[in-house]
Amino acid sequence: MIISTVLVIILWVAAGALLLTAALSPLETLSWWAGWSEDEVGEEEQTKTGPDDQSSSTASPGRVYIVYLSGIATLSGRYLLRREKLFLQGLKTRLPDAAVISDVFPYSPAGVPLLESPRVFDRVWRGVQKLKIQRRSAILSGLINMRNIFQVMVSADHRYGPIFNQGAAHVIEQALLEAGYERNSGAPVTVIGYSGGGQIGVGAATFLSARLAAPVDVISIGGVIASGPGLAALRRLTMIYGPRDTI
Repeated sequence: MIISTVLVIILWVAAGALLLTAALSPLETLSWWAGWSEDEVGEEEQTKTGPDDQSSSTASPGRVYIVYLSGIATLSGRYLLRREKLFLQGLKTRLPDAAVISDVFPYSPAGVPLLESPRVFDRVWRGVQKLKIQRRSAILSGLINMRNIFQVMVSADHRYGPIFNQGAAHVIEQALLEAGYERNSGAPVTVIGYSGGGQIGVGAATFLSARLAAPVDVISIGGVIASGPGLAALRRLTMIYGPRDTI
């Protein structure tokens, strides 16, 4: 009885956080654009692209760079579903010389995972993640999905989308530079977007291809994609979906 009561309370708190997050979803994008997280981004850039950074030493001519964007069920790029981990393991086995980047959190213009501060509801999302791992309730997984769906909608929105997608492109670019990618090298980049990651990949393509001066391909796996300007910036778009995918 006590466990049920605690679970109900957590669900109510999480639901309240979800509704507030839905209302504030565009504000996260606008706050990033306004520079409220400028110090955070500046430190990140210095860490990854500063003069002492030795990541470029791993670059090699003709190397393939693949960025994987997880689906809407993720809380962080470091926490992937089992099927995603198996897919990435198979990808690395088939392409041993490729740089496969999978730690990008695509549902934030600043790339800040839900489990990391300074988010207002980071404790709530940590509790949801813990219960999700323990498989106590499928509703909790739905809360995570809905929160990230709101961010996908922001990416597809004609008003806030360009701002969000510019932030997503910045996060992807920094991950590529950390993996040894060199700007203006012309090396193509392939973004694999699972579920909502497909929209984020396409939305970021306009800014990513311009910043890297390189062609960008997107492979969407069960993804939902809006007809935004990012489609025109792609060299190639490949959509993979199952016949029973009603979405």
